Amino acid sequence: MARLINEAQMSALLKRKSSLYKELLVCSELQRELVLKGDAEDIGGRFPPLASQWNRLTMEIEALQQQINDFPADSIAADESLTSVMNEILSNIEVAQNKLRDMSSNTGTGLQHVKNHQKVMNAYYNLQNRDRDQIPLYVDEKK
Repeated sequence: MARLINEAQMSALLKRKSSLYKELLVCSELQRELVLKGDAEDIGGRFPPLASQWNRLTMEIEALQQQINDFPADSIAADESLTSVMNEILSNIEVAQNKLRDMSSNTGTGLQHVKNHQKVMNAYYNLQNRDRDQIPLYVDEKK
């Protein structure tokens, strides 16, 4: 009788785990699509709720896994369908990370160009010191 209860409990836990992983897959797909199609402002506004949902789901999965681990090892069956879901989640995460890395790199490069432009403008036109009577560092001679 106790074994039947354990099997029923295990079955319920495994179904819930599968359901949570499917929700996590949907969340990862939404994150991937947002990063691929959104601009920086759009991502900044819509990504945090998705990240919160991701964190909530992963915490639920971890707590559920702790409950599953309390059962004897021989009663835990491997669920092959979860492997494919996990691989899809991993793929979505990798795509989003690569796109975010590219966006970050482009932003850094853009900021460096702006900084260099400011240095040149200040060197030629002394923009930072307009109040003071100073001579520019570089003088172009007309030909």
